[in-house]
Amino acid sequence: MLDPKLAVRTVVSGLAQPTSIAFLGANDMLVLEKASGKVQRIVNGVIQSTILDLAVNNASERGLLGIALHPNFPANPGVYLYWTCTTCSSFAGRPRTLRIRPRKPDRGCSCCQVPTRGLLRPQW
Repeated sequence: MLDPKLAVRTVVSGLAQPTSIAFLGANDMLVLEKASGKVQRIVNGVIQSTILDLAVNNASERGLLGIALHPNFPANPGVYLYWTCTTCSSFAGRPRTLRIRPRKPDRGCSCCQVPTRGLLRPQW
């Protein structure tokens, strides 16, 4: 049975290889770009900002691949990312999970030395 209220439509354009979406609200979402390593914030169908730009190994099935919100979001504003690091020679191709944490001191990624402006804390 098909629901006549369902339809396919373009919500936003201008993204490069979008792979995953996390919905923050009705018209507010985070979208991952696989090859560029960018986390884009989309509000009302418009790219508002790049909230994070990671150096990713985007060969084959690698890149910025997954996003999940903390189960108690937004009370706990944790956002988790799954990506393949590009600079860790001893862990080449090993996926990483990072937690975006707003309003925390600058830490950077201890593995890749990615400057994060206080947004990330490695979780492995």
